[in-house]
Amino acid sequence: MRKLGVFICLISSLLSYGQDLTVGAVELNEGAYDGLTLFSPAGNTTTYLINNCGQVMNTWESAYSPGASVYLLNDGSIIRAGSKEGARLGEPGVGGIFERINWQGDVVWTWEYSNDTANAHHDFHVMPNGNLLFIAWELKTLEEAVEQGRDPSTLADDELWPDHIVEIEPLPNNDAKIVWLWNSWDHLIQDFDDTKPNYGVVADNPEKIDINYRLTDGPDWLHFNSIHYSEMNDYIILSTPFFNEIWIIDHNTTTAEAKGEKGDILFRWGNPRAYQRGDTVDQKMFFQHTAEWIDDDLDYGGNIIVFNNGRGRMPEEFSSVDIINPFDTDGNFYLNNGVFGPQDLVTSYQRPNPTDIFASFISGAQILSNGNLLIDDGPKGTFWEVDFDDNVHWKYVNPVSTATGIVSQGEVATGNLVFRAKKYASDHPAFSNLTSQTSYIELNPIPLESCEPLSVAEQKPVISIYPNPVENFLSVNGSYTNIRLVDITGSEFDVKYIDNKNQIDLTALESGLYHLIIDKEIFKIIKK
Repeated sequence: MRKLGVFICLISSLLSYGQDLTVGAVELNEGAYDGLTLFSPAGNTTTYLINNCGQVMNTWESAYSPGASVYLLNDGSIIRAGSKEGARLGEPGVGGIFERINWQGDVVWTWEYSNDTANAHHDFHVMPNGNLLFIAWELKTLEEAVEQGRDPSTLADDELWPDHIVEIEPLPNNDAKIVWLWNSWDHLIQDFDDTKPNYGVVADNPEKIDINYRLTDGPDWLHFNSIHYSEMNDYIILSTPFFNEIWIIDHNTTTAEAKGEKGDILFRWGNPRAYQRGDTVDQKMFFQHTAEWIDDDLDYGGNIIVFNNGRGRMPEEFSSVDIINPFDTDGNFYLNNGVFGPQDLVTSYQRPNPTDIFASFISGAQILSNGNLLIDDGPKGTFWEVDFDDNVHWKYVNPVSTATGIVSQGEVATGNLVFRAKKYASDHPAFSNLTSQTSYIELNPIPLESCEPLSVAEQKPVISIYPNPVENFLSVNGSYTNIRLVDITGSEFDVKYIDNKNQIDLTALESGLYHLIIDKEIFKIIKK
């Protein structure tokens, strides 16, 4: 058996030598961080945990597409945001569902924040006490917006959806209690209508939000896309790409206090035009994502890391990872003559050829404990691990396509977007459950020369289904021997195949939740 394994390793190395790898782990060099990477491909119901060789260490299955973040907990479970089908405001990043799924794949808690007037979206943060902080839209009518001084000619849909922040305490039996709220609507200023109480000089009130500053006239006004909490100072950092700014607010308030001055913006940075204190030459952020505090025990600890997408950056669009110190030498937030500083970054990373990474939307960055950066080029589904000397230590391309499902090695994956990827140290407490790698995601995998390939006996076939929710035809990717379809009562339905068993016709099924049992794997599917 050992000779067979050596033979397979030799053949695999010969195959990978000199061949262009298109998906999966395409590069692995000395100095790569010893960790496992967690990500949820866009439009897919599976969350993957992979090692540096691109081998799958665990998967978690949901009935929902990402909505959009996912995080790993110490017990090996994940908390995952799901996208609620049919949300009234169906903007990019729409969520509405929160699920906790244990290491074995059981959904142990689920909770919904989605209705006709409010909807969770994009990101959330797991706090040290187990509470969840999350971003949500809230409906304001044309009349409510005008009452706050909004120019009505800029409301194309006669409604506005500003953001608010919700903190919940998860409770048993799929329940939760709201324990804290902060609402952007409580901190407005405007210079359009002098008959309204919040009329004032915008430039003299940088702690307030100008209700008439906007990127578009659409209902999604602020479009918060990340939230992160600092336990050390009880601050929350938010990213609003439609203002090209990051904001810091105080969490050390009651909900009542958060409505008043204590809830005003403490710090904002990236685009002083948003509070009438600058012009285009002063803009530093360009549709940024993933603004987070850096842990004190990491390089650049105590500063803020931001993936600066670079959309609209002049004279050339490219993405960078920027690190910002919001504090002056006295430990106060930089504020000089009404303008938030600093003028200069602590440091910034970009590729030697800057346009090698230009992600016009989604994406993120993370500092690892070895000093490397993990960069998620979200639109291309590509993860880069690099150091500040421009050495590439690891590169991985997500093989899960929203258009065609899982692709084979050698094929190009299109529509393989990933909102965010996170790398966790190999000694993370969650991995006490870890046994061994089970497979690769891509079909017909070719291991990197530096990676030990899996024997046929070790490999567990990867099955994927899409789309989910499904209206008529469900595609099934991967090899299997048996498939069953049951509803939540256990009643079984005939499986009608088309296209050589790669698609199942579900047209005749009534709307609802079903279980598709493929060999020993159970997939929850929603029939529209």
